[in-house]
Amino acid sequence: MVLTPPANAGLLSNGGSYLTYAAKHSARQNAVLFSDNDGFLYALGYNQTGNPTLLWAWMPGYLLPSLQNYNTFWQGNNMGPFATIDASPDGGKNWHTYVVGSATANGFVVYDLQLKGTSAPNLGSVVAQYQQTGYSQTLSSPPVFYQVQNAGQSNYGATWAIYALSGSSGSALGILNVTTGTWMVDPLPFTNTATPYIDSSGNLFLGDANGNVYEMSAANLQTLLAQKKDTSIPLSSSGFVAIGNYAPWSSGSLSAAVQYIGGTIYQGFNYLRVQGANGITVFKQSNGVWSPVWTSYTGGAGTWSGGTLTPSTGGPNGVSALPSGSAITDQALLVGGQVIVPVTVPPASSDTCGVSLAEYYVFHLTSGVFPSGSFVSTSGAPITQGFVVGQGTAYRPSLTVFNGRVLLQGGAARNRTGGTTGFPGILGGGLPAGGPMAWRLTLSP
Repeated sequence: MVLTPPANAGLLSNGGSYLTYAAKHSARQNAVLFSDNDGFLYALGYNQTGNPTLLWAWMPGYLLPSLQNYNTFWQGNNMGPFATIDASPDGGKNWHTYVVGSATANGFVVYDLQLKGTSAPNLGSVVAQYQQTGYSQTLSSPPVFYQVQNAGQSNYGATWAIYALSGSSGSALGILNVTTGTWMVDPLPFTNTATPYIDSSGNLFLGDANGNVYEMSAANLQTLLAQKKDTSIPLSSSGFVAIGNYAPWSSGSLSAAVQYIGGTIYQGFNYLRVQGANGITVFKQSNGVWSPVWTSYTGGAGTWSGGTLTPSTGGPNGVSALPSGSAITDQALLVGGQVIVPVTVPPASSDTCGVSLAEYYVFHLTSGVFPSGSFVSTSGAPITQGFVVGQGTAYRPSLTVFNGRVLLQGGAARNRTGGTTGFPGILGGGLPAGGPMAWRLTLSP
């Protein structure tokens, strides 16, 4: 990942101390942070000259004993994902950039690093590192952060990193106070299978193997984070509550386990996308109640009305089903009122020499219908449903702005011809999915 100078939009809008901190560090050198299977987290400073410099490298202490077996040590997946965030340890008086990540060494390892320096993001100190034996991460992913961004609160800038953990004793939340280094493991009242998701209001979402989705309100989450010791979380109004089931399919061969959850606010309503290996369902919140809107899964699709699911046969006004035997292999992307789902499609059973294809299935957020004309290929041709971006496993596209237009760069194990470079992209084209945002009358003399 690329670490740029401090620019947290939610904090900058408050002005004050964070704005001063950001201005003081505005010339801080950009850095590329990456980890490798050698057990190190690296920081490379880069500039316009094309000569990157190694700023620092760090290894969790719990990995050091394994170095005596280095011939096999480096072949493992020792270092997990990580993320960075700016946080304050003293109610907004001072700010620092932190790196929070994980590793694997006889259990789950979490680490917390504080960076320093106005000219470069140098390694300042190790805030904390813990080894949680008996647990592993439910799904390998960076932590999700909960941060106090209300400048009027006494703990303004306080930040927690949250992990979903699984072990022989059940599921739990691993919660790290980023600035103090305090670590807690809070048992969950259900067997969680999903990565945690926190929406813009501070509500926390998880899911289980039966397709159930659970929500903890922001108020309950704040109470949990304020605890000074490990706390068992109840399945009740003071903890998590079930808000629905995302897996309406009846086929026993399809997995119902929730893997990834995400959301957005679109045209004034909260939407939640819940996905697993074989399907995706979008929920809409109205008057505080979540209800499913549409679903697409391997071999089927449908929409809900008044709590009743009606199967869809696809077509220009229906929801497209995912191909037979296919699997969703990465998180979907929500952009501009559309949901882009990475789907890996196996070759036909009769094609013994065939390869799997990496395809993108695109759905309108509010209806599930394919938004024809919303995206075009880089040559200008409108894409069709099941746009092929490569071979092998399909990955989430990356998003950027190219010549004033949204560009989604495809991601797959290999490109369309089997190589590892030159993946196709798609451009946002035509009117927004929700129609025009405004009209302006221009009069010519």
